[in-house]
Amino acid sequence: METVEARRRLFSEQVLRLAAFSLDYLHRHRGDLEALDRQRDNLLQAMVACGEYAGDWPRAARIALALEDYMLRQGRWRSWAAYLERIAEALTRQESSALRGHVLRCLGNAYCGSGQWEQALQVHRRALEAFRRGREARGIAAAWFDLGRVHWFRGEWREALRCYRRAAAWARRLPDGATLMAQVWNAVGLVRWRQGKWRRAVHCFRQALRLCPDTPDYSRSRGRFFSHLALPLTDLGSWDEAERCYREALRLSRAAGDITGLAYTWGDLSDLYRRQCRWEEAWQCLERAAALWEQAEDTAGRADYAEHRGRLYADQGEIAQARDWLGQALDLWEGLGNPHKVLDILLTLAELEARQGMGEAASQRIAWAHPLARRLRRCDALVRLYRLRMAMARAAGHPLRTAWYGLRVVGCVLLAIGNDRTRAVLRAEG
Repeated sequence: METVEARRRLFSEQVLRLAAFSLDYLHRHRGDLEALDRQRDNLLQAMVACGEYAGDWPRAARIALALEDYMLRQGRWRSWAAYLERIAEALTRQESSALRGHVLRCLGNAYCGSGQWEQALQVHRRALEAFRRGREARGIAAAWFDLGRVHWFRGEWREALRCYRRAAAWARRLPDGATLMAQVWNAVGLVRWRQGKWRRAVHCFRQALRLCPDTPDYSRSRGRFFSHLALPLTDLGSWDEAERCYREALRLSRAAGDITGLAYTWGDLSDLYRRQCRWEEAWQCLERAAALWEQAEDTAGRADYAEHRGRLYADQGEIAQARDWLGQALDLWEGLGNPHKVLDILLTLAELEARQGMGEAASQRIAWAHPLARRLRRCDALVRLYRLRMAMARAAGHPLRTAWYGLRVVGCVLLAIGNDRTRAVLRAEG
């Protein structure tokens, strides 16, 4: 008569055979998105069963690592984090520091994508420590890069650059470190773009594209790089080249099945069309972005979409709609903890409300934005604030205040005359 123990052993053997098949399937169909779509639920079940029922958590971890890129392309951040949390917890009892480090990296990336940035920082630091114990140079380089990415999302640009420099130093020690260096150049470009150093950002993104292999395996990365290159080109007024970059980014992201990349690119392309007053095309792009964001679990993406929509309504004179959508974006960015995005939206709302004669509302925004701009050392934002206050003082018939704010504008301009965004503010406001 068959014992309970024998049945358990038989079941475990079946689970392990399924796990082996799953790993083989993932390796054979690594770039076949349709094949992965068909088997996604079965692969996830095999991963869970391998750990929970067979007790083979290292093999469950290897299935998770093979699934990582696919899950993140789908934008399933929170769902994926729930799977990884259990595996990472179980691996704390395993000997392999390197394997635990890779799983922690995946978990940190899932937290970052879902806007859980404090948790992401903690997990990436644990990954870094695991790689250090395992003396794995590639993992250390990647962990520093991941830490920099989280700091960038939080608006902590100096800390992000410090992490990227360390990632680059480790990447240079690797025989095939050029692809990671491409990611670093891209990440530094994003920091420079957000700092208002747009021409330097263009250089960084071009370097990233030069180092990134032009093969199907790197379509996702190249799609992101082209989309990012278009951002400073748009700000610099190179609109035709920016549009070509966005179109190439869309082509590559479609080929890679990168849903979040497509969503961000459609949103940013709508912003380019908004600046050109191509209203119908801008709205079409936003509708495509909205449909994609419905599939993803990305709070930052929803904030980005709400901001684009609010700015488009504002430019078309739909003030109530603009305030509503920009208010949604403000709440989301504040909840996520990105002070630079909060500041940018506060300034936009204050300028919009001042133009509509809503002086009290504009003054409240200014009172919130001013100390934030000083703390972040955003001279471009201070120029906008002082010019807005100058216009409001002039409209109220206060010549001395008008002159005082004018002097403050001059002082901020002198401090940041080489900043591309500051120069653009001056050009836009005459």
